[in-house]
Amino acid sequence: MAVAHAESAWVLGQGEGVVYGGAGLSTFHYGASGNLRDRQLRFRGDTYMAWGLGRSVQISLDAPLVHNRVVDHVDHPPRPCSTDFCSNVTTIGESGLHLRWGVLGGQTRLVLGAGVRTDAWNAGTRGRWANAGFGGTSVLGEVVVARDLGPIELLGRGYYSLAIQPNPWPLDHTGGLVQLGAWTGPVHVEAFGTFHTRLGGVEYGDGWADGTPDEWIWATLNYREVQAGGKLSIPLGEQAGLHVSAQRVLWQQNGPKDTWSGAIGVHRMLGKATAPPDAELVRWKDADLETVAGDLYDLEQTRSVGKLVIQVDERNGERLLDAEAWVYDTPSTTPAIQVLAQVSKNFPPIAGVEVHRFELDLHTVTLDIDFPNDEALLLTVGPLRYALPDAEEVSRETLDDGTLRVRVTASRP
Repeated sequence: MAVAHAESAWVLGQGEGVVYGGAGLSTFHYGASGNLRDRQLRFRGDTYMAWGLGRSVQISLDAPLVHNRVVDHVDHPPRPCSTDFCSNVTTIGESGLHLRWGVLGGQTRLVLGAGVRTDAWNAGTRGRWANAGFGGTSVLGEVVVARDLGPIELLGRGYYSLAIQPNPWPLDHTGGLVQLGAWTGPVHVEAFGTFHTRLGGVEYGDGWADGTPDEWIWATLNYREVQAGGKLSIPLGEQAGLHVSAQRVLWQQNGPKDTWSGAIGVHRMLGKATAPPDAELVRWKDADLETVAGDLYDLEQTRSVGKLVIQVDERNGERLLDAEAWVYDTPSTTPAIQVLAQVSKNFPPIAGVEVHRFELDLHTVTLDIDFPNDEALLLTVGPLRYALPDAEEVSRETLDDGTLRVRVTASRP
């Protein structure tokens, strides 16, 4: 079943955390034989939390609350429904503790991971039609690779899970994910495909479960599947976001052919990272734009700026700025200096209009623009659209001196 928070090739920076809470549902109506069976519904309450332990190490924990039930269609039981076989299950589902290490950052990112997953407490219900898991423990290793291709991110993940709890059937499995993501203004859209296969077991057919204890009948099958789905992520301010996802089985062997899942959830960022993993934090204090631009040009001859923040203020009658950039040891296909130059070149020279804050990350440009009056705002709309075609207003506020400050976001040019 899908969880609506995103797969990512980033790890949290030191002192930064995230929590996620959501709900989901998965269901199927066909058994491994391809025949109709009593429909199974699995409701989930998902919880996930992660924390950055260092510049490139992250620890995470997930633990879902699961309620599985069978919708009673007496004409389609998998076999005569005893009380135990068809009774509902409410429990804590398979939970995991994971470590991730950011090996490479910037335009191309590489993350390695390892973890332990278990639902040993569900061993007593593993043989039910509405079981919540196999009641076992496993260790896994994973590799996540991502590459930014202009406005699109291509991501791949592969993993291997080794069952370590003794049982009569091999439950080792492997799988992976391919994901395409893109920003449409502040909204992030993803399309993905997943695959999963057990590395042992038998094919479904006559006598497939002969001699197998009831509690292990579902673990005998060599189950394989391919799923496809999509996810929509919408920011809720600067520190939170709403995520909605859905996916469905496209191909399978020895399992349900009509499984689909949906999930919705919200994340919240905690703390503040000192810098992204594997990035050097470069700062400017009381500088001017020419100095920052010149330094950026020199930096980006061999490296890339993953994030750039420029804050402009009037101090002692002089217009000065503070800036910070997170610089990676990988080359950039679209240097930050080019984006800054494009925005500066096309920004309207209207009296009193000033950019108070400029923020650039791998996908988004954010501008806080100060206008002396509404007329100046109207005169700026056209040129701003030319510089940033998909620019959208996020917020506006009136300062004590009457200045109108407007926040605008757009996809990175």
